[in-house]
Amino acid sequence: MLNEELFLDKRLKVLISDRVIGNIDFRFGSKKETLNHRQNLVKLLGCRLTDLYEMEQIHGSRIGFIKKKVKKKLFPQTDALITNLKNVFLMVKTADCFPVLFFEPLNHTIAVCHVGWRGAIEKIFLKTLILMLTHFHCSPNKIKVVIGPGARKCCFQHRHFLQEKLPEWQEFIKNNQKDKKNYKTLDIPSFIKSELKIVGIKRENIKDLKICTICNRNFFSHFRSLKEKEREGRFATIIGLRENGQS
Repeated sequence: MLNEELFLDKRLKVLISDRVIGNIDFRFGSKKETLNHRQNLVKLLGCRLTDLYEMEQIHGSRIGFIKKKVKKKLFPQTDALITNLKNVFLMVKTADCFPVLFFEPLNHTIAVCHVGWRGAIEKIFLKTLILMLTHFHCSPNKIKVVIGPGARKCCFQHRHFLQEKLPEWQEFIKNNQKDKKNYKTLDIPSFIKSELKIVGIKRENIKDLKICTICNRNFFSHFRSLKEKEREGRFATIIGLRENGQS
C-alpha cells in the first residue's frame, strides 16, 4: 500500500508492500523474480531502483548514515538507516520483525529501523533517535514515528522469553489465559511506544498500524511459513523524501 497519509506530509513517499507485490528479498526467490517485484515497487513510488538503499539486517544495532549518494546501496551488518537527502528511499525487509519509520519535518530527516525481539532488547529504535538528534540536529518534539506490521501479542507466544529476566519488560509479558500449555505473550510494539514516550516523543506523534503479520495473510510471516510450510518471503517498508514535494 502506498500510504502518504501515515505522516500527513506531502514531502514523503511511504510504501508498505504485501504478498500481492511479492517477495522482495533475494534470499527467498530467484534474482529475476525478485528484481521484477522490486521494479513494481519503484513504479509505485515514482523512483528508480538505484534510489533504493537497504541493509543486510542481522538483528544487531549498527546504524548507517547516508549524507551523500553512493553507488553501493547495501549496508552490511546494519539494521537502521538515517538520511536527510531527497530522492533517497530507505527500505527495510521484514516478515515478523517490525519496520519502524521516523520523520522530522523541520530538518527533513527520515530513518528506518529493523526491530525484532533482539533489536527491541538492544533498543535500536532509541539509538536511531539519538543519532537523529545528535548528527542531524532533529527536534524530539517534532519527530513522528510509525510502527508497521509485525508479530504482535495476539500471535507471538512462547513458554519463555529472554525478556523475562529484564525488569523493564515485565508489563509487556503476559500469561496467555486461553492457553493450557503455559504459553506467554510478548508485546513488542507497546514496549517501543513506551520507551519512545519516556525519551520525549509525543504520544500523538506515534502511529501504530496494529497489523499482525502472523494472523494477517496479506503479509509474509516467518512464523507462519515454519508452521504451515508456506513459502518464505519478505515484504518491503520504504520511506523517501520527494525532490519537489510541498509541505
